[in-house]
Amino acid sequence: MWRNLHVAALMFWVIRTVKVREEMTVTQEPTYWTIPPSGKDVEYREISNNNFQSAKSLKRKFEECLSSPTCQIKKKVYSVRKTRKIPSPTESELDSFFSDLVSTNRKPAILSILPDYLEIYKPKSTVLKLPKPLTELKNKQSMNLDYDQLIKSCESIEIKVTDKEI
Repeated sequence: MWRNLHVAALMFWVIRTVKVREEMTVTQEPTYWTIPPSGKDVEYREISNNNFQSAKSLKRKFEECLSSPTCQIKKKVYSVRKTRKIPSPTESELDSFFSDLVSTNRKPAILSILPDYLEIYKPKSTVLKLPKPLTELKNKQSMNLDYDQLIKSCESIEIKVTDKEI
């Protein structure tokens, strides 16, 4: 009976090991993505020099060229495109563009770096005129006062908060 349990345990271990190995993800194996030895000899080539035709099309053209006595294989030369020179915008064009951006009632990120438009990007907490926080009312001299003097000192402090500040 013990032999049967050992055999069953061994078979379970083999089946489980094979299943785990077959279901292993790409990131669980460190060498899964290594370049094969033949990939080390790949030469650098600009994309404009790559031929993206299908292998069938290339083979057909090659066979046509072999059967024709006058065919010559030529390397295709691509001409470099000439780019148009676009002038930089003038100050008035930029100002007009930025004011149009403001009129969209959105907050385009470009305006956050322009000094003329920074005001709309300031947090409301820095824009509001609020009274001092209570932590700023701390006075080190108050630590030496007795209770009655401390109460009088506290009563002399006035904090006013307007409806606008609320």
